[in-house]
Amino acid sequence: MNKANLYFISRPSTDDIGYEEYDSCVVCAASPEEAVTIHPTTRKGDPDRVNYVYVNGHWYMTYNDGRVDAYAEYGGAGWTDDIESLVVENIGQAQGEYMLGRVICSSFNAG
Repeated sequence: MNKANLYFISRPSTDDIGYEEYDSCVVCAASPEEAVTIHPTTRKGDPDRVNYVYVNGHWYMTYNDGRVDAYAEYGGAGWTDDIESLVVENIGQAQGEYMLGRVICSSFNAG
């Protein structure tokens, strides 16, 4: 049984965060390692939403049928490619495993 933990993930203060970028988010994941691989734009279960998957140091867009666009790397897609630099804090537990992989909220710096 996986634990559904809530993690606050933020980019470090030394990161150059600009307009049209995310600076933080709260996600539900089983571990901190899994949490940093959830992109702030993720809307699990929403077929009309563009989602991203982290593969070999880069974010790639996924299609609604689950296929990964392996030909285009999206340069963080408003987030960071350096997931090892992210600050991760466990802030509690979700009420159920159905929340795993979901973004609870995110902070976007509109330009």
